[in-house]
Amino acid sequence: MDRGTGLGLAIVYSVLQKMGGTVDVHSVPGEGATFDLYLPAAADEAADDAAWRLSTDLPQGTGRVLVVEDQDDVRDLAVHMISDLGYEVEAAANGAEAITLVQSGRRYDLVVSDVVMPGMSGPAMVTYLRRLLGDVAAVYVSGYASEAALERGGDEDLVIVHKPFTIEALATAMHQALVTDV
Repeated sequence: MDRGTGLGLAIVYSVLQKMGGTVDVHSVPGEGATFDLYLPAAADEAADDAAWRLSTDLPQGTGRVLVVEDQDDVRDLAVHMISDLGYEVEAAANGAEAITLVQSGRRYDLVVSDVVMPGMSGPAMVTYLRRLLGDVAAVYVSGYASEAALERGGDEDLVIVHKPFTIEALATAMHQALVTDV
């Protein structure tokens, strides 16, 4: 709590590299640091609306999905992506909120959860939810390396998507979890 994971700059760098960009860092002890981010200019054709449409190759779905993520921006992005894939989506900011939703009578086909959250880990929360819902499918999202996520989570059957994730990675993982769990 109140401490970063140290992954922020690594994630930014990874995203920039994937986009063909780079980062320049200038640091002066006692004065701080400046990070300049450089992205390639987009050609007019790249701005075409067709370039941003969802691929028809993505596994589309139906059913109810619960997204549990303590970071607002990541939670909002996941909800948007999952609803674009055809699912009905609800969200919770932590394990306690998710449990409250399920205890109020809501049912879900799939839970998409962060692995490491304050208060209760994603795998611990899913274990509890499975007592209430039965064998609900789960996909975990993590900024940690998979070995660290597994160690913290304790669930050998994790279907995991690494941050930063794409809609393709999320759709594939959700499909895998739903098909495997049936």
